[in-house]
Amino acid sequence: MAKEEPPSISKDLQELQRKLSLLIESIQNNSEVVALMKSPVGQYLDRHPFVALTLLVFAAMSAVPVGFFLLLVVLTFLVAFVGVILLEGILLSCSSPWKMTHLGGQYLLDICHSCRRFLFLSKSHQPRQLVRNMDSGVHIRILSPPV
Repeated sequence: MAKEEPPSISKDLQELQRKLSLLIESIQNNSEVVALMKSPVGQYLDRHPFVALTLLVFAAMSAVPVGFFLLLVVLTFLVAFVGVILLEGILLSCSSPWKMTHLGGQYLLDICHSCRRFLFLSKSHQPRQLVRNMDSGVHIRILSPPV
């Protein structure tokens, strides 16, 4: 009544064990790992596997909140950046017609003021003819510009 495992599972397990042993061997042959294991810290961790496991679990578990914090920082930056871009776009799209209306009105007022000065003020300030006597007795007429 005992179930027999199909031969494919044992072959898969053997293949997985072979890949795992190759991975462990490549890690142990890494020059940085060899240098760490020859250091006093590496020798201490080699003699005290529970401390090494505790440090490994602490590093892995502290990476999760740090990762969440960094994710929060990046998301906050992106949301603020997009918000500023949208706010600037909305302000520019709302204020541009008002600015153009204001500038156009100012332009029209300037034109009206210039026409008024040209039409009304230039009539009252016609150029005058000045006559000057010179020693020789010759009279010269000089047109002066409007004041």
